[in-house]
Order: sequence, then C-alpha cells, then structure tokens
Amino acid sequence: MKNRYRIPVALMGIMMIFLCSSCANKHDMEREASSAALPKKETSTEEPENEEGKIRVGFISKSTADPFFQEMNQYAEETLDGLQADGRITSWTGILDGENNPDVQNRLAGKCIEERCDYVFIVPSEPEAADPAVTRMAEAGIKVIVLNAKTASTDEAAWVYCGSSEKEAGKLVGQFVLDHCPGAGRYLHVSSVLGSTAHIDFSQGVMQILEAQTELEPVSEEITMMSQTEEDQVVSIVQAALETYGEELRAVICDTDSISAAAQKACIEAGSPEVLCIGVGGSTEAIDMVRQGNMKATAAPDGAGQVKKGIESMLEDIGNSDSATGKNGCREFDVEYLLVTGD
Repeated sequence: MKNRYRIPVALMGIMMIFLCSSCANKHDMEREASSAALPKKETSTEEPENEEGKIRVGFISKSTADPFFQEMNQYAEETLDGLQADGRITSWTGILDGENNPDVQNRLAGKCIEERCDYVFIVPSEPEAADPAVTRMAEAGIKVIVLNAKTASTDEAAWVYCGSSEKEAGKLVGQFVLDHCPGAGRYLHVSSVLGSTAHIDFSQGVMQILEAQTELEPVSEEITMMSQTEEDQVVSIVQAALETYGEELRAVICDTDSISAAAQKACIEAGSPEVLCIGVGGSTEAIDMVRQGNMKATAAPDGAGQVKKGIESMLEDIGNSDSATGKNGCREFDVEYLLVTGD
C-alpha cells in the first residue's frame, strides 16, 4: 500500500517543475518581444565632424605683454568678436597667449585641433621651434594663417602668410634719412646680427636708396657689423665716428630699435643731438623717445594691418570655397611698414 503513493507524488513534482519552467520561458519571450519593439539607440565610435556651416576660429598670439603684439591682439579681438556677433563666424577661441614660448604655442595648436577650428591665426615665437605648431594644424586640415614672421615650413604648410618686407623697411628708412639730411655729409650703417636674412634684406633696402645718390657718403664702404647686440658696443662705435667726423656725421642707421635708441642716447650725451639715429622694429623704448622728441623716427611693422589682411583672406574664403591659393599652396601678402614720427 505504501508504494502506491510514491509514483503519483514523483509525477506531481515533475509536473510542477515543468509548469514553472514554462512560465519562466513565457515571461522571457514576452520581454524579448517587448525589447524588439523598442527603437534601438545607435552608438558610434567615430568622432563628430564639424557641423555644416559652422566656422570656428583660433588665434595664437606670440605674447600678450609686448606692446606691438598687444596691438595685434586688440585688433583681432575686436574684429573677431564683431564677426561672431554678426554670425559670420560661429565661435572663436579668444586670444591664446603663446607667452613668447614655442612649447606653449605647440600646446595651444593642439587645443585648436581639439576644438576643431577651421582657421587659426598664429604669430610664431620662433622660426624653427614653433614650426610644429603650424605643421600639426595644417596636417589636421586647419587653414593656418601665419602673421608677422615665417616659420621653417610656412611656405609649404600655411594657407596664408601676412608679413612686412624687411627690404621695403630698409628703403623706407633710407628715404627718410635722405629727406632729413639734405646736402653733403656722412652716415654710419650698423648691423647687429651677422648672417640674419632679415637684417641682410633690411641693409639691401637701405643701400638701394643711398647708393643711388652721391651727397651723403658712408663712413665705411662696408656695413659696420657688431659681434653682439649689447648696447655698449654701438655706443663705442658711435663715439668713435663722432670723434673722427664730428659735424660731418649726419645719421646713424641701425637694423634694430634697441641699438638705434642706444646710438641716439650716445649722440645726445656727446653733445650731438642733431644726428639722426633710426632703426626698425617699433620697440616701446624707441617709440617713447620719438614721442618725447629725443629721436626723429622708427620704422614699425603694421601688426594690425597684418591681422586685417589675414581676416580679409578668411572672409573671402568663407564666401568662396573655390578661392585660389598661391605658390606651394600659400598665399603671401606684404603689409607695408609704418614710419613712426613725432609729427
């Protein structure tokens, strides 16, 4: 009798397990059907591309401390803020301070790449060490606008270069000397850096003007070269010329403002303030001396003009996707030097 009830109980256990399993399978199937009915969220590992029609601009300054670069920065800030307000560009980075340091500029170039800038203006701190900033951005597809001074790869990698010709600056200085030193006399031509392309170009521009006339003669057939850029060396050179030529010495032409300012001070201390000392660069010291009436003039690159030309090129390109490029893919614009006088 006892064995009769063992089989039904076992069967009931098996049936209960089967029923529970069936219910679980049914619920799983319902959940799968419900999930299949919902729209799937798409995922992508690809980085987002620039949205159609959006224009992002970067500006890497050489410095925010130097007055010359402050002028460039101010013009850029005012103009790009206006373009953003007008909707002609979508956004811009603001003035990124390169701190006169190529490593900082290279890091800021990476920031512009990360922010997917379409155009980036850069005022290089050095021709070689800052060059990777230009090439990296160009390789990332950014149209790089180099201002004021070229890097090693500017001609090949940059989209636009806006700078000022040193040779034209030399011609400007040479003509100023002729205009303000009429009649017979002598001039001293001092160069501070041996072998520098910029200084060679400047000297060629000066000579192109002065060699075409006969009244104002050079102190020496050769340009007086300094072995270093220390101010005391040019002071010694000027003092020696004054002792030798006296009132015949009419002008001292220098290829930097630092030595022209030192030369002018030497002339003033020697009792010859009428000697015209002029250099190039537009340094704060030289401009202050001009404003105070202690120096007649200095030739300064037009920093704001360079930025203006670069922005004009960008706007032209935004409005015309087929705008032409120059030799080696880089368009080059020469922005004239400005003659800063006390007038």
